[in-house]
Parts: sequence; structure tokens; C-alpha cells
Amino acid sequence: MPQNYETVDASKRPNPMLGLIGFIVFVVIGGFAFAISSPVAHWLKTTTVVLGASGIKLLPLAFPPEWGGTGEQLAVTAGLFMTLFVIAMVLMFTFMRPSTADDQSVSMDAMRKEAAARKKRK
Repeated sequence: MPQNYETVDASKRPNPMLGLIGFIVFVVIGGFAFAISSPVAHWLKTTTVVLGASGIKLLPLAFPPEWGGTGEQLAVTAGLFMTLFVIAMVLMFTFMRPSTADDQSVSMDAMRKEAAARKKRK
């Protein structure tokens, strides 16, 4: 008698904690960005940086006076957060395996090498 259902391998289920780990990384990066934003804002307002021989002045930055200290810190926090988040994601995606990958997954590079080897044999 045929069966109309398929059994699922329990070892291939996604880890439900991955979402929580992502949220924790998000909060840690945000907290770190906020913690260092005050000294970075001070550095952006006091350091002089000129772009080569063109004389274009990159730093010091002048924040709008109506922002106040908190507005400046929040603007710098947002910029730092975006920068640190992109760096963290690039590093994480570089070293993490996709959740769909298993022992039988084949990379495109391996397939190309195999096709080139077959062409050589002919």
C-alpha cells in the first residue's frame, strides 16, 4: 500500500535560536556604536583632513547648531552603526555555511573543474 507522506530528517531543521543570535548581534553593534559615538563626534569636529593637493576640506565637520549634543551623537551613532553592521555581516557571511548546505552539496567551482576535466579528456 503506497504512503502519501514523506518523513523529514530532524537533523536538517533550522535552529530556532538563529533569530535570537541575529538580534543580539544587532543590539551589541548598536550599543557599541552608541558607546563610541561621543569621542568619534568630538574627533570629527576637531580633526583637520584635506583631500590631497586639491585642497578640498573633508574634516572638521560642522553639525547644525539646532541639533545640540544629543543630535550630533545620534547622527554619528547611525553612521557608525551602518558601517560596523556592514563590516560584521561581510565577516559573518564569509565564514558561515549556508543552512541549506550539507555533505552532499556541490559548489559551482567543483562543477566547473569537473566540466573542464571532461573537456580535456575528449
